[in-house]
Amino acid sequence: MSMDFVKALKAPLSVDGWFVKLLIGGVFLIIPILNFVIMGYVVKYLEKLMNKEEGLPGSPASDFGDKFVLGFKYLIGCIVLGVIYVIGLTIFALLFSKLKLVYAVLMVLLQITLGLLTLLMAANFAIDKKILSFIGFPRAFMLVKDNPNTLNFILQVVGLSVIYVLLMALLAVLVIPLPFLAYAFTLSLYNLLGQYVQDAPHLAEARANI
Repeated sequence: MSMDFVKALKAPLSVDGWFVKLLIGGVFLIIPILNFVIMGYVVKYLEKLMNKEEGLPGSPASDFGDKFVLGFKYLIGCIVLGVIYVIGLTIFALLFSKLKLVYAVLMVLLQITLGLLTLLMAANFAIDKKILSFIGFPRAFMLVKDNPNTLNFILQVVGLSVIYVLLMALLAVLVIPLPFLAYAFTLSLYNLLGQYVQDAPHLAEARANI
C-alpha cells in the first residue's frame, strides 16, 4: 500500500467541529498535566491507525486517567531515549568537533535521524505501552525491515514538516497563537507514521515479540 500524503495533511480536519477541537487540543498541549492527556490521546490515535481503523479515538477528555498515564509513560520513554541520544552526541562531539564543516553537516543529519528514530520508537511504544519500548531497538527494526515505504515515509515527513514550519512562520507574523497548529502537526505526523507501520511486512512478528 502506498502512503497518502494528502490524507495525513487533512487528518486534523477529518472530524466534525475540527476547528474548535484543534483549539482545545492546542490549549491542552500548553497546560501541564493536560498535555500528558493529549499525548496519550495521540498514542491511541496511532494505535488505531496501526490497526487500520479510521478516525480519531473519540474525545481527549474521555478516559482521562488512562490517557494521562499513557501520556506520562510516553514522556518518560522519550526521556530515556533522549539520555541515550545525549551520550551518543557527546561521543560524536569528541570525535568530530575539530572538523568544523563535517561536524556541522553530521549534526544536521543526526538531528533528522533522531526525529525519525523517535517516531519509530513511538510506534514501538504503541504496540505494548511499555516505557522501555522506546529503547527496544530490535523490535522497532522489525517495523522497518523490508518495508517498501521507508524512503517515501522519510520524504513525506520532511515535506510535512516544511509545510507546517511555513504555516507557523506565517501565523507568527500575524501574531496568531500557535499551539493549535502544533497539535494539528502532531496529528498529521502520526497519521503518516500509522500509514507507514500498518503495512510493515513484519508488524505481526513485532507484536508477537512482547
